[in-house]
Amino acid sequence: MTRTIRILFLAAALILPAPGAHSALFPFQGDEVGLTPPDEEASRKEVLDQIEENKEEAAKLKAEFVDQLGVDESEYSCCISDHVVLLAKVEEEQAVQLTQIAEYVYRRLNWITFGKTEADTFKPAGGKHHYYMVDKDSYEDLLVWLSEKFPRTLTKQLVRYYLKIADKVGGASLALAHPPMHFNKGRNRSSAAANGMGHHWLAWNTRSALREINIRTGKPMGRGRDRQDLLSWLHEGVGIWASLDAIGLNNYFRITQTRYSNVGRAKKGGDSDYVALAYELATGQIGRKDGAKNFYQLTRADLNQLSDLDLAMSWSIVDYLLRSRTKEWRDLIKRCNRVPSFRIAMVGAFGTKQEKDELKVLLKKTKNQNRLDELYRMVCERFEKGWKAWVAEHYRGQYEDPTKTDREPPFTPIETAVSEDGNDEGGGEEKPKKKKKKKKKRRRRRR
Repeated sequence: MTRTIRILFLAAALILPAPGAHSALFPFQGDEVGLTPPDEEASRKEVLDQIEENKEEAAKLKAEFVDQLGVDESEYSCCISDHVVLLAKVEEEQAVQLTQIAEYVYRRLNWITFGKTEADTFKPAGGKHHYYMVDKDSYEDLLVWLSEKFPRTLTKQLVRYYLKIADKVGGASLALAHPPMHFNKGRNRSSAAANGMGHHWLAWNTRSALREINIRTGKPMGRGRDRQDLLSWLHEGVGIWASLDAIGLNNYFRITQTRYSNVGRAKKGGDSDYVALAYELATGQIGRKDGAKNFYQLTRADLNQLSDLDLAMSWSIVDYLLRSRTKEWRDLIKRCNRVPSFRIAMVGAFGTKQEKDELKVLLKKTKNQNRLDELYRMVCERFEKGWKAWVAEHYRGQYEDPTKTDREPPFTPIETAVSEDGNDEGGGEEKPKKKKKKKKKRRRRRR
């Protein structure tokens, strides 16, 4: 499967002002609310109404696209809702479904994190997440067209780079761009819609922490051992969680290479068995000899240092936070939205009282960078123990019998007909993927 590179506009993150305090977004003091947004049926109808209200604007965008690229207008559809602009080589009904998937992820994450389905996530960049999904023959023309529409986002230098690597990747995501944007050529559009929204939602709501300052100098840290940010794993984890939550799979990749042979895949290019990998890691069946990282190491890994196993761990940690540590999750995101360091946010959200008191002294007086990292490592180690215990308890049933799951995704993914080289066939019709009944399968314990 073609790998997709996801590029974060870290430079943009450095110049964006840290969001102001907004405690009204965090009204809940515990986990008494469910994770499912209220009035889902009404919310989906609202999205349909938004698409209908924006039909004229969508038609204009599609007409411009067709005119500039010279493609068959009958093969493309465009939908615009309150938080999504989507133009894709699919039938109109499927474009509506992709828009619904993205909007669902948006309100689901908002509800879990902020206690409300509406938020200002993309407001500084126009309020909408843009998706452009074409076939391989139109991909390079798409890049040129987008660079003309958004010259400040897709600069000439960036477009030249994308054109140079066009044959090697499936697309790209610009999470902190204006507007936040995803464009691709490939089949897994349902996963791209869900994962892309989850990733970009997280990037916008943690952009202050992306700076990861040196508390002594007040400047962003460099690369190498003191790398600039510690959030690559979390971006990927939230993206995968959103895709699995919305459609039940995550056939979408942003890394250029993997370093761990994923035994959970049924075939090359297939989706990872995230539950199995996370369970075996948490219970010690997979260890350092298999390339496993501890949580502290995971947070320090850059995007292309993340293996399939790392991605499974990242997803599972997000699953643990959202399903079991919701209060701390809300606190963590609130802090990442305010402070220029994930280390500070993590100690503040998960540290003991003594550790939090010491953190205050570090930030106000001593400015000891090494001690901050020591505190952060201690919090990471304790957090990891809690995560492993939770996984061992909550994933065991599904690990032993994959049919035992309490997850029922609200959407069915759609796939495009593909040629032997793994790319979209021209004019390939997108059809709903048929659900297959799972057979009970007991996994062998790894030795």
